[in-house]
Amino acid sequence: MDYRQSTSHDEQQKLSILLDKLSCAIQEILSDNLVGIYLHGSIAQKAFRWNVSDVDFLIVVQSEPSDDIKRQLLDTTLHLSEMAPPKGLEWSVVTLADCLHVSHPVPFCLHYSIAHKQRFLMSPEEYIQNMKGRDGDLAAYFAVVRQCGIVLYGKPIEDVFGPVPKAFVMDSFRENIIDDDTPNGILNRCRYEAYRQEGVLLSKIDGAQWALKHLPAALHARILSAVKNYE
Repeated sequence: MDYRQSTSHDEQQKLSILLDKLSCAIQEILSDNLVGIYLHGSIAQKAFRWNVSDVDFLIVVQSEPSDDIKRQLLDTTLHLSEMAPPKGLEWSVVTLADCLHVSHPVPFCLHYSIAHKQRFLMSPEEYIQNMKGRDGDLAAYFAVVRQCGIVLYGKPIEDVFGPVPKAFVMDSFRENIIDDDTPNGILNRCRYEAYRQEGVLLSKIDGAQWALKHLPAALHARILSAVKNYE
C-alpha cells in the first residue's frame, strides 16, 4: 500500500501486520456471510499518520450477523486494538443491499470506535442490542470508498458500492461541521467546501491545502492553526 512519506517504515510495517491480522480474523468469524472489507478514511486517502489517524474500514455482509458473531467481532477488535494506533480502530458492519442501493442515513448492523470502548466493556449485551440503526456519516464513507477505497478482502468496489448522490455526501459533511470550532471541525469545513465547489473528496490535510488556495486570505491563519494543532 502507498502511504505518505511522513509515515515511517516501521509504522508502515506495524500497520500492514495489523491489517493482515484484522482481515484474517474477520474472514474466519464471518465466513460465507462476508462480502468484503474496505478501507476508507486517511489510509485510503494516503494521509495516514500513526499518531493522529485511526484505522477506518467497512465490513460488508450478505445479511445481519447474529449477536454471537457480533460479540466475536467486538472481542477481536479489542484484542487487536493493542496493536493499533492511539486513535484505534473504527468500523461499521453494513449489508450488501444497503451498499448497492444507498439511502440516507445508511442503515448499519453494528458499529465500533474507541470512543465506545467503555460502553461496550460495561455491558456487552446491551451494546450489541443498541448499536445498530442508521448513520449519517456512512454516505460520505461510501463515497470515499468509491473514489479511492482499498479492498482489504473481497469483491471489487464497483460490485459492492452503488452511486452515492451528492446531496447525501453534503449532508454527511454538514453533520460533522455544525458548531464545531475544533481543529477537526475547521478541517472538515475545508473538506466540505472542496466537495461542494469541485466534487472532490479530500483528507483533512489535503482539504486544508485546497482551502489555502481557494478560500479568502482572511481565513488562512485559522486554517493553518488548525493544521498545526491537528498534527
